[in-house]
Amino acid sequence: MPIFQLSFAEYQNLIAALQLNHLNAQSLGRDTFPLADPLNIQRLYNEYLERDARLDTYLNNITECQAIVFAEASKTGNRNYIYRGVGNVFHFNGIQHNYFNNVTEAQWYRSLIIDFFSPIGINHTSQNGGSRDYLNNQYLSNYILYENYLTNYINSILMMVPTIDINNITVVIAAPIKTRDSILKYLRRIYHLFNPIKCYRINERGVTNQSDLL
Repeated sequence: MPIFQLSFAEYQNLIAALQLNHLNAQSLGRDTFPLADPLNIQRLYNEYLERDARLDTYLNNITECQAIVFAEASKTGNRNYIYRGVGNVFHFNGIQHNYFNNVTEAQWYRSLIIDFFSPIGINHTSQNGGSRDYLNNQYLSNYILYENYLTNYINSILMMVPTIDINNITVVIAAPIKTRDSILKYLRRIYHLFNPIKCYRINERGVTNQSDLL
């Protein structure tokens, strides 16, 4: 089963449903409603398909998966996407992605990192009216709009690696506080993961070696 993907029309509808076309922040390096322009939505959509293609390759090579890490990884231009690749050769900055250096559960081909806001590869800054707070607020106030996509997406990933059981595998979160809280609420509501989950603390350089059980 392939990774669940949105058509371009569905993608446009998701952007509109989350009101990201009203986002007045530097989410695409501009300061005036960038997602009101269909060309910018097409740009994000193309990057979304590129990320899924890289993830698909990774899933087909994963072995002995021991953990799932939920994160906020993709940005405009895929600069921070965890499964970045050059041609057919993937690189993980050696073995560890710099953002995940302290996430001991993140091991190449032995873990799965799921980007919670995978299709929406904007620059998730929290500064200067940034998009992270806006995106999380839109998700939490209209969560069904996004979760219909998200659950199909995650389930399709899990089905591609049949040895993974989300209820019987180590699950950790490595994301800024508001996204962390969105992920926690989602995992508890959809997958009924009510036991405390290890949540790494984040600073301006990335994930620290400190964590909380929440």
